[in-house]
Amino acid sequence: MNQIKAFIYERNDIRTLLHKGEPFFIAKDVAVALGYKDTNDAIRRHVDHDDKLTWGITDSGQLRQMYIINESGLYSLILSSRLESSKKFKRWVTSELLPQIRKTGKYEIQELQHPISSMEILKLQVQALEETNNTVSKVQSDVKYLKEEVQLGAGEYGMISRRVQKTVMQTITEYGYSNTPKVKEELFKDINNGLNKICGIRTRTQLKKKHFEQVIRYLNLWKPRTSTQFIINELMQEDKEYAN
Repeated sequence: MNQIKAFIYERNDIRTLLHKGEPFFIAKDVAVALGYKDTNDAIRRHVDHDDKLTWGITDSGQLRQMYIINESGLYSLILSSRLESSKKFKRWVTSELLPQIRKTGKYEIQELQHPISSMEILKLQVQALEETNNTVSKVQSDVKYLKEEVQLGAGEYGMISRRVQKTVMQTITEYGYSNTPKVKEELFKDINNGLNKICGIRTRTQLKKKHFEQVIRYLNLWKPRTSTQFIINELMQEDKEYAN
């Protein structure tokens, strides 16, 4: 088992370890520090399966199976926290903890062993700046991924489904269409085909977070195509003739 190192963040122990050269964190420690009341539920809901592992951890003198999470899982918990203090925790992780772990394999304050020249000090400052910039770039990349590339949550997906339903019903009223299954089928087909086209997807289940605002704008502007209007008018005319 890799050696576990504990670091203190505002009276909270944050235990870490290196697994295959990458830093991992005890998920429960992170969830507690971020103020989650139900840590197990937070880990289950917010951390992807690929970003967590079950690991044997000695806790209170007993060997327990606990979740450890990688950096992606760490950011998932941070971004999902509603507490304002989560921003402070993120700064501590990205500006202090992770740079030291990547550089030395452990978190520690380095002591100078001998006097160094002004040029060496300048080199160290440049190196520190480069490491900070690299860290910031990675964090920004991870945040962008979390905001854009993950699938829509159930709440957002449900909201879009309700908006599609509402838009179709409003169109039936606005255009004076018959509220029949065939008419609604044509309208749903039209609105979904357009939605898939603007998002570059084949089915609505492929929607990602980056598509959400775009879809809402599309639904606000959507009108049935001329061909759809023609088909619906034909269907309504057939129904009238059949009724007569």
